[in-house]
Amino acid sequence: MEKNTISINKKMASKMKNIEVKGDIIVPDAKPDIVTIINTNSNSYIYKEECIDGKYRFDGNVDTRIVYLSDNGETKCIQTTLDFMDFIEEVNISSQMTTKYRIEVVNQETKILNERKISVTMNLKVYVQFFECQNIEYMDDLSSLSGVEKLQESVELNTIVAMNTIKSSLKEDISFDETEGIEEILKSDIMIGNIENKMSYHKVLSKADVTIKILYITESAKIGTCEATIPIMNFIDMEKVTDEDVCHIDYKIRNLNFKPNAKEMKTINCQIDFEVGCEVYQKKTIELVQDMYGIHKNIMFNQKTVEVQTQMESVKETVNVSENVLVEDIRSLCDVDCHPHITNKTRKSEMELIMKGSLWWIFILKQAII
Repeated sequence: MEKNTISINKKMASKMKNIEVKGDIIVPDAKPDIVTIINTNSNSYIYKEECIDGKYRFDGNVDTRIVYLSDNGETKCIQTTLDFMDFIEEVNISSQMTTKYRIEVVNQETKILNERKISVTMNLKVYVQFFECQNIEYMDDLSSLSGVEKLQESVELNTIVAMNTIKSSLKEDISFDETEGIEEILKSDIMIGNIENKMSYHKVLSKADVTIKILYITESAKIGTCEATIPIMNFIDMEKVTDEDVCHIDYKIRNLNFKPNAKEMKTINCQIDFEVGCEVYQKKTIELVQDMYGIHKNIMFNQKTVEVQTQMESVKETVNVSENVLVEDIRSLCDVDCHPHITNKTRKSEMELIMKGSLWWIFILKQAII
């Protein structure tokens, strides 16, 4: 009998943690007093994470911008970074594990304590999946056994060829079409898409598009937007990979920084730090023995249950939502935020999943002054 070994990236646990991030913000001396909060927006990310035996520690930031109406009638913005640190405890967590995470903003509340002080409270949900690379032995060739009947089943698996993680940075100046300089950045949105990869001998070339949209206000109180799609490219060292393998790339944002350059340059400097994780799999078909018995002698047959990932494909479905929101005396619409929340999931069949949720809309607009 011959034994073979396959490597699998097994999901050991999936956890969710509710986090409340709070902070009091003092209005800088250079800015006027607060009258009304117009909008609060943020970008959340984990900049450091660590798996130890039985525990997962993560440190993160919530880069926050608070847009307000001042006592002299001007629109102003305060930028701050709220940090958080927390733990997830789980007996299956070990120091060799890798993670995939997602942060969801549940709600955010901004209160005016006085004309020079603001209180910000944000409720986040952090979803984390924990994976561990394991080597599994199995019996492949049982032809040497005589007088034995076998029931076999062909199974296609994704076996790990190589894994690696690198650090990457994006540094770019985004131009805006204004005759005057930018006074302040009011909001920034980041989206990573169009992820592609190309494998060659001992290397993986990863490509992606980073779309950045910035809402700003000029020196004459004009609100405008600028948008840019910036390609990023990384070479990742990976042993034993071929162009026939399957590659999965995961981008994690570790740091963000946006600031206007000198007024005469008419650009905004954007810096984003990433951690790029790469996993390369090989599709392999193996014959697993489901049952066996001896014709002339008794055979003790024991099965071992192992959870493996059989496919890497993800399914996407487009959902259209339309709703009319009544707002009086609108002069112009500056920006819109939409945050979807899945409230319920029901599995109808092996091929169908029913999901219910809600949408949280935020509108930034100018109203007519009568």
